Amino acid sequence: MSLSLSTCLSGLAGLTGLALSSPAGAQPVMARENLNATLWFQTAVERQAATLAVYRAATARLGAARRATRETASLEQAAQGGFSRKPPAIVLDVDETVLDNSPYEAWQIRDGHRYEESTWAAWVASAQAAAIPGAPEFIARARANGFRVVFITNRRCPADGPFGPDGFHAACPQKAQTIANLSRVLGHAVAPADVMLRGERAEWGASDKTPRREAVARTHRIAMLVGDDLNDFVPRARYAEQAHAARWGTTWVPIPNPTYGSWGDALSLTQRYEALKPWSGPAVAEPGAASSAASAASAASAASAQ
Repeated sequence: MSLSLSTCLSGLAGLTGLALSSPAGAQPVMARENLNATLWFQTAVERQAATLAVYRAATARLGAARRATRETASLEQAAQGGFSRKPPAIVLDVDETVLDNSPYEAWQIRDGHRYEESTWAAWVASAQAAAIPGAPEFIARARANGFRVVFITNRRCPADGPFGPDGFHAACPQKAQTIANLSRVLGHAVAPADVMLRGERAEWGASDKTPRREAVARTHRIAMLVGDDLNDFVPRARYAEQAHAARWGTTWVPIPNPTYGSWGDALSLTQRYEALKPWSGPAVAEPGAASSAASAASAASAASAQ
């Protein structure tokens, strides 16, 4: 008895839990390939342990960072100089550094959606993101030690304004939504001046966070930078491994995030596979090598029997 293609697909859908007949169930390959990373992010004890360990190590360095008045985490500020008498600040990214957006990633995977600005905006508006393990405790200790805590995020304001007389965006829903979410998970009111969004000022329109770090550096010494993406520390094009490696774990605090980032933003799925550095695999025997080896073994066995 032969089975039709539709019957086979229906059976496969039952086994896998995918509603193949519905558009939502026809999962985009890119979203599906993020399954393991997102599942690790949401469920692995190892992931929670990693972020707790990183934040606890950063907490242990707060005293030294407070005293190191001739040290700055900001390359921009280091180039400008004149920061040793400024009060200290710690600058953190928001997404996957302080707030956990993995439910949005999981929704894409399960329901077959691609990333879109409209659905991301709806997730931000919900203010449902939980805290990254270790972040609230680190931030509380930093504030208690006299650091200004500033959040620089690429959550964005509408690109076309309007901008008020002070130069700041006059109608930016994601600003208020982000402050509400941060205030809830951190347990204290976060000041609007301490949250800097992309496009909040006309000169902050790019994803490059350099202008916003420079804004903080005008009034404070940036003692630590905390983030999950290289661009939270230095523009990717400016990163020099040998020159900057000593900063990791001291003035630069990296938070693990395998789900997305600037490291792969420009790569298509095909390019991601091409970028892999695989093992060559087990050695393949030459044709006839197996029979030759068998013959040699047989001859050796016969010789030993004589």
